[in-house]
Amino acid sequence: MQKEKITEEYKLEVVERLRTLGFSIKADVRYRGQSFALVAKRTTFEIERFGFVETFFVLAGINIRDATTLKEYSKKCFAYASRSSRMPLPRGLFRSTVCYSVAICYGADAAVANAVKNTEPPRHYSATEIPVICDLEAGQLYYLERTPDWGSVYWDGIRDNIVKVLSPKEAERASGGMTEEEAGLSKKSAGTEHGEVLDEFEISQVELRWTRVRIAWFLYLLAPVAFVIICNVAGPEANGASHSDGATYGVKSLFCVLSAIALCLSYLARRASAKPESRINRFMGQYSYISGPVAAAIACVSISFFGLVLFYVKREFFWLYLLVGIAVVAHIFLRPRKQELIKQAIYSKRDL
Repeated sequence: MQKEKITEEYKLEVVERLRTLGFSIKADVRYRGQSFALVAKRTTFEIERFGFVETFFVLAGINIRDATTLKEYSKKCFAYASRSSRMPLPRGLFRSTVCYSVAICYGADAAVANAVKNTEPPRHYSATEIPVICDLEAGQLYYLERTPDWGSVYWDGIRDNIVKVLSPKEAERASGGMTEEEAGLSKKSAGTEHGEVLDEFEISQVELRWTRVRIAWFLYLLAPVAFVIICNVAGPEANGASHSDGATYGVKSLFCVLSAIALCLSYLARRASAKPESRINRFMGQYSYISGPVAAAIACVSISFFGLVLFYVKREFFWLYLLVGIAVVAHIFLRPRKQELIKQAIYSKRDL
């Protein structure tokens, strides 16, 4: 009876959090022989995912015997989420799916918990499947802690959502498992992966670096806009360089290849800065996070600069607008995020 009470209180808390975040919720859903206690769905438009995102939280009480049991449960959750889409667009065409497969249990097996924390979930086209174990007995969440290569840009937000929505600490405290003081400390550290708290000086340093990286990012964003203004002022009728069609084609091909290389470099620089556990981040600390987005921004600006050069060579707005558009979208997609800088500061403090 005590376990049932804790479970019901936990589910009520999760429902309240999900409704606050704009989710619609169904209870007692059955699918392929599996009973889901709660299914929550929300559709939003996210520019970093280039379209609409359907987010699902699927919760059920599961007796997790081994990693295979959890894998099969997560597979059913993702299949249900895929089937429940009501958008006319195919997945991958301005639409993606995120499914949190949440298994509620008491006393998770250590081997299974360790596997969840270290094993990348199955890969899907324009979709993310995230297995999560919620152990109400220990008051712990188990999920992938490291950042995978597939969709690495999104995983800080995914982990934040897991903690924000699924943290079981309140249910445990309500049932007598935690004191008020312990619950307060848990809330204070809930947003960090290691539960460490930065002091006032460290917080001020994070704020200072966050201000600098935001200013640099915004200034670099102005460059493509300036290139478009310059070209529109000059106009296609202005005298430009005279080249043969063959030479023009060669220049266009060259700058398209260079733009693709710059786009790849910007993504790699941004991905490296988002991984505090990487060697370069361990060596450089928070300064690496600043240099990562700045390097990505410079690479994006170079793409728009290539558009400017092609406009000078060909006197056509098409290539200018195309490359500037790609540069602006990549610049916004790879924008810096404050939570990543905070995470970097916590890792730096832990390694001291």
